[in-house]
Amino acid sequence: MKDELIIRAADSFPTPFYLFDTDALQDRVKKITELLEGRASLCFAMKANPFLLRSLRNLVDRFEICSPGEYHIFEKCDMYDQGMIYSGVYKDRKTLWEALEKHAHDSLFTVESERHLRYLDEWTAENKKQVQILLRLTSGNQFGMDEETVCGIVRDRERYPFLEIVGIHYFSGTQKKKVQKIEKELLYLDAFCGKLLQEYGFKVEQLEYGPGAGISYFPSDKNVLSLEEMVCGIRDCIDQMKFEGTITLEMGRFIAALCGQYFTTICDIKSNGNENYVIVDGGIHQINYDGQLKGMYLPYMKQLSAHKVYEIPAQKTEEAQNIWNVCGALCTVNDVLCRQALLMPPQAGDVLVFERTGAYAAMEGMALFLSRDLPGVVMYSEERGMVEVRKKQDIYKYNCETHESVN
Repeated sequence: MKDELIIRAADSFPTPFYLFDTDALQDRVKKITELLEGRASLCFAMKANPFLLRSLRNLVDRFEICSPGEYHIFEKCDMYDQGMIYSGVYKDRKTLWEALEKHAHDSLFTVESERHLRYLDEWTAENKKQVQILLRLTSGNQFGMDEETVCGIVRDRERYPFLEIVGIHYFSGTQKKKVQKIEKELLYLDAFCGKLLQEYGFKVEQLEYGPGAGISYFPSDKNVLSLEEMVCGIRDCIDQMKFEGTITLEMGRFIAALCGQYFTTICDIKSNGNENYVIVDGGIHQINYDGQLKGMYLPYMKQLSAHKVYEIPAQKTEEAQNIWNVCGALCTVNDVLCRQALLMPPQAGDVLVFERTGAYAAMEGMALFLSRDLPGVVMYSEERGMVEVRKKQDIYKYNCETHESVN
């Protein structure tokens, strides 16, 4: 994002807040789609950042929803004309059936357990409506079902006349920095789909695969592939497969991470012994980088001071000579956003901008801790300018007894 836009944002909105550049987001998705050359379509994992739904309209094939709350957001954003896959390791009958009432005809539903299968079978039998489902294959954790269970469902598929098993869903984890791991998984899935065809006469039509492609959060990351290297590598892996159905790549972090920035203001400056500290009005309850460990890694950052924007350097410069620990507003020694940052001589009122916070960083924090305010959210595009879509707001009311009767 250009420096003048950073300055304008800091002048316009109270910190802390998140800023999501939807132009950058859309450009990245278009580039990924272009590099895939039709080998696979895209699904956006909504949990990465639900604020981006409307900005991704018609740019991805569908959206993955993993909770009732995400489903309600999907509806509130009027995304009815967009594809949806209703996923999640926990599905209760009530909310699943509510989704089926409206979207049985136009969405996919994942099966992660035999209980999920029963819920879906009961609804379809009662309503005499066909529903398309994906069977989630586990990667060795609590998600999905093992090969034996999946094979059993496929073998007995005639028992479920209203359930159309169209494919397999698979995701093993995030931040894969080497294509070789993705290649290994795709070849495994290719072989498993072949097994289903050979042993049960079942042809998998769709493969929903989360590659977990990695992105770099820290300048010290040396082995993270570029967008082009990663996407072209995945495309080449797909070309090795015998699978003849359609493949959808489920992505969240890889799509959205680079579009976000987190703004927080320096409110206090001090030295304790040989350690220098700046205290900001945000904290670790509002931002999370995958792989960060008590602030040990310096993320991509900028400092706004006296209406000038500075990149935080990895090594000392003439202007940045002193090392500072950036700590948040929480009453815990763990609230360290980063250690040993080479800041320009800090002043109270300077704004620090933490970059690459478009995915999960704003969603995974422990937002209710110490009843600190919930940050605002600002969306930017050249067409619309800066739009505040969520105001900074207090949350103490969610952390206190209301004294209302439960009867």
